[in-house]
Amino acid sequence: MTLTLIARNPYTRQIGVAIASGSDDCAGGSLYTDERFGVVSVQAKGDRAVGARALSLLQSGMDGPQIIETLLAEDRKIDMRQIIAMPMDGDIGVMTGMQCLHWAGHRIKSHHALAGNMLSSDKALEAMEKAFMTDMQAPLRRRLFAALGAGVAAGGDVRGHRSGAIMIVGAPAYDLRVTASLQVLDDLREGLA
Repeated sequence: MTLTLIARNPYTRQIGVAIASGSDDCAGGSLYTDERFGVVSVQAKGDRAVGARALSLLQSGMDGPQIIETLLAEDRKIDMRQIIAMPMDGDIGVMTGMQCLHWAGHRIKSHHALAGNMLSSDKALEAMEKAFMTDMQAPLRRRLFAALGAGVAAGGDVRGHRSGAIMIVGAPAYDLRVTASLQVLDDLREGLA
């Protein structure tokens, strides 16, 4: 029910997030951030306690795969969730539970990860990644918006999109959210101006 790209720049020590969903307030319901340690997204079947636990593990110094391994052992409903654990430093962890609604999956590279569930197809993640990597000289928030737009245009959430956000964790921080709208991309575009 959510489409997410999280990317870090190890040189500027910023992490950018592009997220959209057919649910209201996807950023508030899925994202957990700490500008010193990184970003976690708990989506599909979000849970505040699981998100808080994942963030505390990140703050304790665990890298992404260690966080995923710990949550796999602790969370009885892990098969219904998608998780991206993006530390400011260290390996990224991503998992898609076997019970996430189709189409569900993820992609991971050394400095970015994408995950989506209840999507029209895997083409949405491919389109997001391609758009994000197209203009490496553009400001990060515009690259994130381009990625989100491409993912939505490629089908995105099969229910449509009611909320979205473009965020940057680090200095300078950036937080643009649309919590409930029938024109999420238009509202985000207007906020970017």
